[in-house]
Parts: sequence; C-alpha cells; structure tokens
Amino acid sequence: MGARVAAANHLGELLSEDQPRPAIPKADYQHLLDQAGQWHQDMVHAGTQHQGNPAAHALSDFQAEFIGAKRELLAARKQIAAAAGIPDPGPLP
Repeated sequence: MGARVAAANHLGELLSEDQPRPAIPKADYQHLLDQAGQWHQDMVHAGTQHQGNPAAHALSDFQAEFIGAKRELLAARKQIAAAAGIPDPGPLP
C-alpha cells in the first residue's frame, strides 16, 4: 500500500456507539424498493420501444461499412460455391 494509505487513521475511531444499531425493518423501506423496481422496468420498456423502428436509430459509418462488407462476403461466397459446383453454403454463422 502507498504511504498515504499506511498513514491514514483507522475508521473505527469514528464509531461512537458500543453496539451497532438494530437493522431497519424492510417494511420501512419497501416503498423505495418498489419505486426502484418500477423505475428500472420503465427504463427497460423505454429502451425497447424503438427496437423495431430502423428510422429511430441511424447506423454509424462503421456499422454501415460492416454490413456492406458482410453482404459482399456472402455474395462472393455464393459465387465461389456456384463455380465449384458446391451447394449454397447458406448464411454465415
């Protein structure tokens, strides 16, 4: 450990009580858990609303070039297979 960590005071000095306080009953904060769960559900739902709409997400240059290269590769693969008399190999895995 570094010198700063070695020279630091122990956090136990900050504790002023002899015994830890009792745990808060879950019923006292269950509404916060429910709110967080609802917030997460809403966030996930909002993120999936636009997945079927291609106009909602424009492709980056890299993504467009990648798709173009994949199409070229598939076309070349079919041409090579046809020239060799091999049945169509199908899509890439």
